[in-house]
Amino acid sequence: MVAIKRKTIFIVAILFLSLFRIYNATPTTIYVDDDGTADFTSIQDAIDNALNGDTIIVRAGIYREEIFINKSITLKGEAGAIIECLPDAHGITLNANGVIVDGFLIRYATEGHYCLKLNNARNCIIKNCNFSSSYGAIYIYGGENNTILRNRFYSNNYGIIAIGAESMVFRENFFIKNLRGIDMGLDTRYNIFYYNNFINNTLDAYDESTFNQWYYQNVGNYWDKYNGVDSDGDGIGDDPYPIEPLEKGNFDYYPLMENYTGIDIFPPDIINLKAIPQIQEPGKYVNISCKIIDNVKVNCAYLNITFPNSSFLNISLNNINSTDIYYYNASFSIKGTYYYYVWA
Repeated sequence: MVAIKRKTIFIVAILFLSLFRIYNATPTTIYVDDDGTADFTSIQDAIDNALNGDTIIVRAGIYREEIFINKSITLKGEAGAIIECLPDAHGITLNANGVIVDGFLIRYATEGHYCLKLNNARNCIIKNCNFSSSYGAIYIYGGENNTILRNRFYSNNYGIIAIGAESMVFRENFFIKNLRGIDMGLDTRYNIFYYNNFINNTLDAYDESTFNQWYYQNVGNYWDKYNGVDSDGDGIGDDPYPIEPLEKGNFDYYPLMENYTGIDIFPPDIINLKAIPQIQEPGKYVNISCKIIDNVKVNCAYLNITFPNSSFLNISLNNINSTDIYYYNASFSIKGTYYYYVWA
């Protein structure tokens, strides 16, 4: 399937001064190995020496450290990369926008602390991680447009707690044997949950808000406590599944009859599509960028721009170091309105 996002940029004949940062023209890949055979032995040291747009690859090993991310980077763990939280500390505190955390086992967060904390962060992706044996797995305070994708939450007091967060996507996560899988605060809103699996939790989900949605495009989540029937055999339960507390009136209206195992029937997600600057001085450069995520593989990503004179450009987007970030830099001189869209 194909996903498309459309946007508009404007070019005007005025002096337009803009100070902004584009991802590094030649982003760097930094390697971390606790055996001392890479660029760094510490994840935090690698982050401190990284620039926006860089990728940090963490090789197999156990890393006992408190990690702070304050840059727009990709932090990716190879198979066997384990972060063990220090006593009375979060494992990773994420203070930047546009961060990707991918492929870690994070465990042993102590009382009142979390494996990963998102602190007023936007447009971040947390995927393919395993959060286990902790007081809390993920704590989200504020922020928006973050994606929690294909993670496993096992044997924690709290899987996810969110306060003041909005416009997030929770998709394809497993919540297994947690005391409470998901806890959404009163001031969370416009968050979407679908294709998540809730198995053997004491309490699967608790949602104090009335602005979150526990399904997407007629697909909900799998709840092992659901005892409804599927009379038409479409894989969706006939009756909605109630979300605690009952008085809030939240329901998964399309509960899955079987746990989701990763069949990709949705197109890639194209998020954070933007042009900088949106109003451009003729002859100067504009950077068009986005993130494209998929649970299989993005085979191609194209940008189409229609010019004010109705001519057009169709070109492949550049990918940054096999990450989820795609971009195209260009300079235009014709005054007028430019329409562009990305498809993948």
